[in-house]
Amino acid sequence: MMEKLNLQMLGDLRRTGNKDQVRFQECPFCSNTKFKFYVNLKKGLYYCHRCGVGGRIKTFQSPLDKFKERVSNFLRPGIKVVIKKDPEIMLPKEIIYPIYPKHGMPYRYLERRQITREEQVRYRIGYCSSGNFEDRIILPVYDNGVLVYFMGRSFTDREPRYMNSPTSKEHVIFKSFEGKVGHAVVVEGVFSALRVAKVFPAIALLGKIMSPGQRERIKECTDSITIMLDPDAQRNAADLAWDMSYHIKTWISLLEGERDPGEMSTEEINTIINSRKKETSGCVSSNP
Repeated sequence: MMEKLNLQMLGDLRRTGNKDQVRFQECPFCSNTKFKFYVNLKKGLYYCHRCGVGGRIKTFQSPLDKFKERVSNFLRPGIKVVIKKDPEIMLPKEIIYPIYPKHGMPYRYLERRQITREEQVRYRIGYCSSGNFEDRIILPVYDNGVLVYFMGRSFTDREPRYMNSPTSKEHVIFKSFEGKVGHAVVVEGVFSALRVAKVFPAIALLGKIMSPGQRERIKECTDSITIMLDPDAQRNAADLAWDMSYHIKTWISLLEGERDPGEMSTEEINTIINSRKKETSGCVSSNP
């Protein structure tokens, strides 16, 4: 813990998707200057998404009153916030849906992924045989029935494996459920979410790192989570667990080996999640 908080060392402020939260240009702990130091004045918490240091702002020795005043003035009512919206998103015009056995490779790819016809219809999964997304499975993401994002996963050896829609995913998560649930499993990709969803409600971050907007979406749709990122993202999983533990009850499952959740059997997933939730040590404390 540093002895004194110098307001000047924090640099400029920026808004986040949370009206009670700001991010500062520089972290006073690791000196990162890319606006990774987040402060929620309402909750009285701070957290750096670069070095992982977090806690309560009341632990700052001085000058706490000036610090609160600066954040409050920045967030004060009457300031109009202009949020740039993404352009309206549309699926590729070449998309073919649904996918039948006669379509060959894309159908067999979904079979290997154990995607059923019911799941294909429910999540509106299709594919493209031409255009910018040629030879790719199209995985749409909807929010209350509105298309907000989509990905194209190659079903051949074409690189890159994924091509995404030209829109921000700052506030986008993939959910296998509607409304709010008591517990959900957070994974990286849609295919992992679809496999987990066979036994538990699932959420996909669409990557290894969670944005502030995604954090708010997760808090809105579940009371607790188990984090199960791919084996090559264990550090990301730990950072995510520490972050989310300030907001909702959080467990973490650090996977061993080389298989991601999308390659596991439902029996394996069920065993991992249930055994982890029974272990007190598996729950991440929110006390700094």
